[in-house]
Order: sequence, then C-alpha cells, then structure tokens
Amino acid sequence: MSVAKQKNKQVKKWIIISVLAVVASYFILLVSSVGNGIAYYPIAYLHCGKRPVIANNFATSNTYYKSNDSGYGPNILTHPDDYYCTEQEARAAGFQRSLTK
Repeated sequence: MSVAKQKNKQVKKWIIISVLAVVASYFILLVSSVGNGIAYYPIAYLHCGKRPVIANNFATSNTYYKSNDSGYGPNILTHPDDYYCTEQEARAAGFQRSLTK
C-alpha cells in the first residue's frame, strides 16, 4: 500500500472517530441534567421550523424570551429550558415575557 493511501485511510479513521465522539457527547448532554437546555435547542428548532421561544422558571421567574430579545439563548448550566413554537403557547403555559427585551 502506498504512503498516500495509508495516510488517506488514517485521516478517514480519525474523521469517523471524531464524528462518533461528537454524537456520543450530544447524547450524553441529552440525558444528563447539565447542558440539556442547549442539547434540546436543535430539536426544538427543527420541530418549530424556526428559532423557538425559550422559557424557563429559574428562581421562579417564569419568563420567556423571543428570538430578538437580548436574553435569548438556551441555558447551559442552569435549569432546563422549555421551548415553544409561539409566544401564545408560552403564555398559555404560564410564562410571561422577560422585561429585558
């Protein structure tokens, strides 16, 4: 086998290992309590077909953020977020819009 073929085979091996590591890390985030807010964000995005409304009840604030709000973004280390496709769904679930717009 030529040196170029061996190098190509080795590169493919590392790409496969890297992809498997990323997928395994993502599934660990999904099932753990740390980081699951950010892990579920892509699922909510695909479900809604757009950036979802993010709601959380950290410190019993029961607030939600729309995609153009300054506080918008999934929580990485705090309580898990709830995701809604519309602002009306978030309000119906008992959340109120954050004052930081």
